[in-house]
Amino acid sequence: MLKSKLNRYYFYGVFPALIVTLVMSQLLHFIDASFYILGFIWPYSYYTPGSREQILNGQKRFSFLGLSFQTHDFIFEKLPQKMLAPLVRLVCPLGFVLLLSLISFSYVYCWVLLGWLSFELFFFISNKYNLV
Repeated sequence: MLKSKLNRYYFYGVFPALIVTLVMSQLLHFIDASFYILGFIWPYSYYTPGSREQILNGQKRFSFLGLSFQTHDFIFEKLPQKMLAPLVRLVCPLGFVLLLSLISFSYVYCWVLLGWLSFELFFFISNKYNLV
């Protein structure tokens, strides 16, 4: 059951994002496409079925990905309402890009926001039509 659920999740989520990234990398700079996929994949990896348990229960809980999962959980615990949940999904990738901007300032925020918005669209459609 989990395997077919993962296959559907990857098919409906990763393939469209990779196609958009490939088109963006041909039309724009490759770095812009990289930040787009960062904005999409970061919350996407959090909601992958079974990934949370696998990362937080194993040796990976002290990794960078484990830290981002723990940060995400910490922020979700502090929320009074679940209506702000889409904005919380933006916190970790945008925080990472803010740290990168200390080294070199650029306009990559818009590409991370575009990736995040496309993830939110995927998340809305997959919940509405029960794709996953």
